[in-house]
Amino acid sequence: MSEVRTEAPEKKESFLEASLQSAEEVNGKDNPSILGPLNDVAEYHLLKRNYERANELLQRAAAIEEGESPSSPEKVKLARQKLGWSKFLQEKFDEAETYFLQAFEVMITDQNASEEGIGQALRTLIYFYLKTGNLADADDSLKKLLNVYQQPNHESSYQVAYAIVALGVIAEARGAGDESAQYMEKAAAIVKDKCAIGYTVDYLSLSEIINLYFQQDRKLEAQELCMCTMLENEDLFWPHNPVAGEVLSSLAEFMRAQKKFKQAESLYKRAILIKQRSSVPGDPLLSQLALSLSNMYLGLRKYADAEPLIKDALKSRVVQFGVYHPSVAACVETYATILRKTKRVSLANRLDTRAREIRLACVAKLDKEVAAAAAAVAKM
Repeated sequence: MSEVRTEAPEKKESFLEASLQSAEEVNGKDNPSILGPLNDVAEYHLLKRNYERANELLQRAAAIEEGESPSSPEKVKLARQKLGWSKFLQEKFDEAETYFLQAFEVMITDQNASEEGIGQALRTLIYFYLKTGNLADADDSLKKLLNVYQQPNHESSYQVAYAIVALGVIAEARGAGDESAQYMEKAAAIVKDKCAIGYTVDYLSLSEIINLYFQQDRKLEAQELCMCTMLENEDLFWPHNPVAGEVLSSLAEFMRAQKKFKQAESLYKRAILIKQRSSVPGDPLLSQLALSLSNMYLGLRKYADAEPLIKDALKSRVVQFGVYHPSVAACVETYATILRKTKRVSLANRLDTRAREIRLACVAKLDKEVAAAAAAVAKM
């Protein structure tokens, strides 16, 4: 696992903006050759929540992609989706829906569009509708996805089962219990006694995890799982999607809770890679992902795998919170546990001492703040 990046944000921004300006000076502002640096700057500002600048750049990128002759439907779709995600992150949901629908329209009007591309456009829509509580449109989009998977030349019956299981969960959420039961029966006939094994997070494992929660009568969690699984392969299309890292993190936690450790490991690693590609120093999700995977390895006695992750989490949390913070102390304690398990007791003892010092400093700081607050109240 590579180390957490510590490049100063202002230096990165200056470098990216300068690269874009240089490309524009050489090639012009509307030339397709500037799309690389243009998207790099747009994605950086999106992550920094500088939405006005991000939207301006993403609009330019979309216009260039659409003006290409011949244009690439996949690239046009992605350009519209990036705008949709930008609006989604701003909670401008009507505008986000418009862009996501446009992306889907691009695919279904192209005679040579791939099934994978159409499916991804639909899954983005389904995630969006589930996230915003629009069950009716989520159901309608899921039925379209099922139709894609049921085409005569389609090879994977597990994709069909996955779509049917998701429809069953959404039907239950809509209050259509009988319809839900029929969907679940159909899905069971496809997967039968199959069991997802190995490291691959495939459609069988996705169907299985959703069904597990549904059969345990944990319906809200099953619905959340349906939503998360819709973006499971998003990193194949846009590796810098800030939403994808969070979704894969949640999905990894679900897999881990059901002791599907191989699939959880794969998801954690992919989520970490997404965040390493796109995050700024001290990203809280990045440190939490590293810590979660490290703790899972610790429970599985995979100490060699756990150690570099806890180091990454510790560095990230120091950047995020400073040295004296309870979250930093927790990382130090976990690191000490790993060292003790690997017979490095002396170093483990020193880290335990350091963790206690951090916690005592935190308590002292809190006591001081409470005393100051009490004194301020007394003066009123």
